[in-house]
Amino acid sequence: MTNHKQGPRMNTRPSQQLSLAARLSSLSHEQLRLLVERLAQENEAVAQRIDYLTRPTSAVQDIARRIRSIRADDRSLTRDSSRHMARLLEGLAEDITRDVLPHEPIRALALCEALMSLDEPLLERTHDDSGIQSALEDIAALWPKLARAVRLSGGLPLMDWECRLREVLADDPYALRSGMVQSAHLVLGETEQQRLRDNLARDAARRAHDREQAQIRWHGVGFRDVFIDLNVPPHRPLRSGPVNEAEPEATEVIEFLLDCGDVAEALEFFGAHIAPVSAPAPQTLNPAEDDSALRHARLDLLDRAYGQLGDTPRRIEVRRERYRLSPSLAAYRHLEALLDDRSREALQAEIRIQACQIPDPVTAAQLMLETGRGPLAQLLLLNYAKALAGETLHMIALAEQAEQQGYPLAATVVWRALLRPILKEGISKSYRYGALYLAHARRLAPAIDDYKDLPTHEEYEADLRDRHRLKSTFWRQCPIAEA
Repeated sequence: MTNHKQGPRMNTRPSQQLSLAARLSSLSHEQLRLLVERLAQENEAVAQRIDYLTRPTSAVQDIARRIRSIRADDRSLTRDSSRHMARLLEGLAEDITRDVLPHEPIRALALCEALMSLDEPLLERTHDDSGIQSALEDIAALWPKLARAVRLSGGLPLMDWECRLREVLADDPYALRSGMVQSAHLVLGETEQQRLRDNLARDAARRAHDREQAQIRWHGVGFRDVFIDLNVPPHRPLRSGPVNEAEPEATEVIEFLLDCGDVAEALEFFGAHIAPVSAPAPQTLNPAEDDSALRHARLDLLDRAYGQLGDTPRRIEVRRERYRLSPSLAAYRHLEALLDDRSREALQAEIRIQACQIPDPVTAAQLMLETGRGPLAQLLLLNYAKALAGETLHMIALAEQAEQQGYPLAATVVWRALLRPILKEGISKSYRYGALYLAHARRLAPAIDDYKDLPTHEEYEADLRDRHRLKSTFWRQCPIAEA
C-alpha cells in the first residue's frame, strides 16, 4: 500500500529534487502521461491542480470563483485574517500573471479588474487594512501592464484605452489607483497621455467639491454619519433578467462569464435567456417599479459587456437608453464621460431642454445646474419652496451643488426643505442634523441680497422658534442660533 504521507518530504532536499528531475526526464511521453493520470486518480486535490495547470479556461474559472467567493463573504476581518486576505490577493494576482496572461491577456485584464473591485467590500470589513491596501495597490499597478499586453496582442481593437483608464481611475473610493497615472505610458501614446491629463484635470475639478464634502465634520460628526443616523437605506443592487424561475441563474451565469472575460458567450447567453430591453416587463405587484429595475439591470449588463469589448459607440447607446428610462444627474454624468467634446456639448444642449420636462424638481434642478441653467434651476426651486421633498442624499447633494455654482438662495431653499419634516413630525433622533441644516442656511444668509418671495433668514428662524418653541431638545442643539 502506498504511503502518501511520504510524498511531500521528497521535495524538502535539493539532492532529492535533482534526483526526481533526472528520473522524470528519463521517462517517455507515454510513461509521463500514465504517471500523471495515476497521481490524479489517487488524489483529488492533485487532480484539480493538474486540471488548473493544463487548461487555461479552468484557471480562469478557478480565479473568478475565488474572487466571487471573497466578495460574497461579509464577515469582519481580524488582524490575522486581514494578513491572510492580503496573501490571498497577492496569490490571485500572481496566478493571473503566471497562469492566464501568457495564454489569454484579455481574460487576464478582466480578472484583474474584478480583483481591483474588491477594494471597497474588503476595506469595509477590516480595521487593520494596511496589508490589504498594499496588496490592492500592487494589483492596481498590474492593470497597465496587462492592458499593454492586450493592446500589443491586437486584442480589443475598438477599445478607447484613454477613456477606459479614466473609468478605472474614477472608480477609486480609497485612492489606491493614483499610481496608475505614472504608468499610463505603458498603455497610451504621447497624444493619448496628454488627453488623459487634460481630462483628469477636468474630472478632478468637477469632483473636488464632492471629495471635500466627504471630509467635512459638522460639530464633530462625520458627513457620512449624517446619512447613517437618518436611516437612509443603502443603495441596493437592481434585479436582472426577466421575471421567471431561471432569472437568478441566468444573471449569475452572465456575470460569471463577464468575470471570466467571456464577453461573446455572455452576450450570446444574454440574448438567449434575457428578454430584450425594449420588451414589455411581465405584470407584477408593482409593474412600474419592477419594469424600471429590470430594464436598468439589463442595461448594466450590456454596458459592462461592451465596456470589456471596448465598443464605446454601443456603450454610449446603452447609456443614452439608461438616461432616457430614468433621467438623473448620475445617469447624465455616466453618459457624458464617454463622449468627445462635440458630442458632450450637443448632449448638454439636449439636456437643457429636456430638464424642463422632468416632473421631479430635485432631479430637474440638478440637471439644470449641471448644464449651465442655474438661474432656471433656482427659479424652479423657489416655485417648489413650500412643497420641495425628496430622497435625503439627493437633496443634500443638490444643496451643495447649488452653493458651489453660486446660487446660495437655491441652496437655502433645499436646506429649509430638509429641515421642515424633521421639525414638523418631531423626529427627535434627527434633531442634531436638523440643527446642521439650519446652520447651513444661517451661514448662507449674508450672501443673499434678495430672497424674492421667501422670508429672510431672520424672519424664517424667528418663525421657526415661535412655531416649534416647545421642541427644546432641538433648540439646545442650535447654540449658534443664540448669537
